[in-house]
Amino acid sequence: MSEASLSALGVEERARWWRDLLGGETPPRVTVIGDHGGLAGFLIPAEPSRDPAAVERTAEIAALNVDPEQWGRGFGGVLVRDALERLRREHWRAVTLWVASGNERAIRFYRSIGFDFDGARGVDDNGVAEQRMTFDLVPFKG
Repeated sequence: MSEASLSALGVEERARWWRDLLGGETPPRVTVIGDHGGLAGFLIPAEPSRDPAAVERTAEIAALNVDPEQWGRGFGGVLVRDALERLRREHWRAVTLWVASGNERAIRFYRSIGFDFDGARGVDDNGVAEQRMTFDLVPFKG
């Protein structure tokens, strides 16, 4: 999510978002990571992907957030790799995520793990242009 989008959300909007997310009929598995008693980040998968164009058995990273003061310490990588391994064990075929266009730091991060653009583009609920990235969990057997 872009800094502008995050800044536009007030405490009430964020609290409502979390209540809606966690209070649903089937709450998602939220993975958190911390250091020295504090929360450093979280990852929320969507299983299956919320994208209507997604192929069967495609999951999605719906949200990944790491405290900017903790960037560069490996927390994001641990969260994503843990999610990918769990999804692979559960026989998901692929994982997608949407990244804000021009967010070079996030793009470099996801590419370092093995995600790549698949050509899909869109605009998020806050009007931010975004692009979809994909990670294949089932290796090519050729």
